[in-house]
Amino acid sequence: VVVQQLSYVSVMPLLYSQNVVDFFHATSLIQVSLMVFSASIYSRSFLQTSNYPKIDRIFKLFIFLALIEVPLFGSSWFYLPEALLLSALLFVFFNTFSGIYIFFDGHKQARLFVLAWIFLLIGYSLIIFDSVGLVSVMQNIPNLILYLTAIEALLLSLAFSDRYSLIKEEKAKSDQVLLETINTQKDLIKLE
Repeated sequence: VVVQQLSYVSVMPLLYSQNVVDFFHATSLIQVSLMVFSASIYSRSFLQTSNYPKIDRIFKLFIFLALIEVPLFGSSWFYLPEALLLSALLFVFFNTFSGIYIFFDGHKQARLFVLAWIFLLIGYSLIIFDSVGLVSVMQNIPNLILYLTAIEALLLSLAFSDRYSLIKEEKAKSDQVLLETINTQKDLIKLE
């Protein structure tokens, strides 16, 4: 993500040779697919989508699409990067709204996840809309996407920490219930 942002704000040519910059640009579709692929796997795990079969199936569809889109739309005989960008944008929308749905279904750990993905949704929407000529925000604020993804990364780190705290709290409660059950059983054995 950092390398992608360095490229987008035109800092990459200052840090790397022209060959590296050219290679990076030539593989940009692969990078987008890898980001969708890895974010899908991460989101499925973080949001525990196995508890939501329809949502989980759609995440699996995005994983499948991420694997086949580069050979389909990134080849020399059929080059259509807009299809991959549209798929990535749909993924960001779907991921954000899945998080919102799961949060309102009672899963506290999704709250910071959703906030992080809202920032990412804003940033990626601006990149995509800018790349197809619908807006020109990136000319006025070239570092905007860098700021938004930095906020997103910070919020995802906090979400992970928050999830860890919630799991730790749940474990402490279940350990307390188990200890009380064991003590009750000991008392029953003493009475016999």
